[in-house]
Amino acid sequence: MTKESVVFARKQALFFSTLASILILLVSCANATSNAVSSTISTLSFSKVTLKLLSYGQSYDTFAVTRQRRLVKALSPAGTSPATSYVSLFQFDLGSGTSTILGFNVYRSSDGSSYTQIGTENYGSLTSTNSLGTPFEYYDYDATLVLGTTYYYKAQAFDASGNLSSMSPVASALFMKPFTLTLTSPSNGTTTAVTSSTRTFFFTLSDTTLWTASLSDYFYFSLFIKDKIGDPVYYGEFRYDFSMGQWQAPGGYNHNGTANWTSSTATQVTGISYSSATISVDLLDSTVSGNDDSYVSSAYGAFELLSGHSYEWDIFGDWLGTSYDDVGVYDAMDSAFFAKATTSASATGDGVSYANTYINGEGSLNGSYSFSY
Repeated sequence: MTKESVVFARKQALFFSTLASILILLVSCANATSNAVSSTISTLSFSKVTLKLLSYGQSYDTFAVTRQRRLVKALSPAGTSPATSYVSLFQFDLGSGTSTILGFNVYRSSDGSSYTQIGTENYGSLTSTNSLGTPFEYYDYDATLVLGTTYYYKAQAFDASGNLSSMSPVASALFMKPFTLTLTSPSNGTTTAVTSSTRTFFFTLSDTTLWTASLSDYFYFSLFIKDKIGDPVYYGEFRYDFSMGQWQAPGGYNHNGTANWTSSTATQVTGISYSSATISVDLLDSTVSGNDDSYVSSAYGAFELLSGHSYEWDIFGDWLGTSYDDVGVYDAMDSAFFAKATTSASATGDGVSYANTYINGEGSLNGSYSFSY
């Protein structure tokens, strides 16, 4: 090969190398442009951004009922023994603009500043609303979440061209420790004679760490008593307000039967106490009110127990009325629970820890225990 040929070959190689670099640069710029915040979907308005971190006092299988309207997968949180379950659900709505999206990416943080993309929902076709007519949903199935940690979630929508929307507001919630509940008096699993002076009911929590204002806003429970012939004789909904340090009963009930809670002194009750993880309810105390008259037979009265009758009692959370609960159960009564809310102007988060009773009520894992009067 002549000297001229070598020079020509080198120039040719340099030319094609330069051309390739230019093409790579152009492609990179094109990709950067296509993945930038797009003017066509950047106007999307995120609303009703919520996060629910729900933990349960045992396997979620106990809570699985035939009335679920959507399948929810629950996992055991990291480091728990025995295994318990949780559901992490991130939701949002989009505004009524004309822009459509193909899906969205979800990001999570444990400190509120450093986020990692944890998943993508791709609907396969453009949509301006969720195909089910419900909020856009993302279930976080990561079993490495750590109890006692506050988690932060946000989302970013994308269209068919890969254009990205602005980030959604951030929703956060505390991943609360699970706990279990035991009926302790009248005696667990036995038939007990109860006199007029011992109409006090005791139940015990397995863990005392949630009983603090720094971790809980409220503790909810309901005392339910029914005659073994089938008629309910007492149903009282109560909660402990950690910020006010008081037991409360509903000030009224909504049209669907759910409690209308207020924080006024008018709803405060004194016949309930907490000591060393045990809660007692003294029905002889006239301030223990909270029976739902639409649920309790008026033939009995709020505190009346009849001589010679046998009764069953149990502890639940609150009756959810004729509406779906957090995991899709209709007309459900959930179990006793602690709750911690995290709210901002643009997003809400709820950390909830449920005890070990069936989520559709009237029959706990502990059993409905009998006593006679």
